[in-house]
Amino acid sequence: MSIFVGEEVVDGIDEMHHELMEWHPKSGLLALTTYHANVGSEINFFTHQVSK
Repeated sequence: MSIFVGEEVVDGIDEMHHELMEWHPKSGLLALTTYHANVGSEINFFTHQVSK
């Protein structure tokens, strides 16, 4: 299961901000991917105990 959120951020300069949350049932991990058009991306994985 995954959820995608995309929005245009207006802080004087237009940029895109995307977030994708995806649950991996076999491994029990939640993946959170964040992308900023002007910065780049970051991926974090969390367990059911909310640790990286």
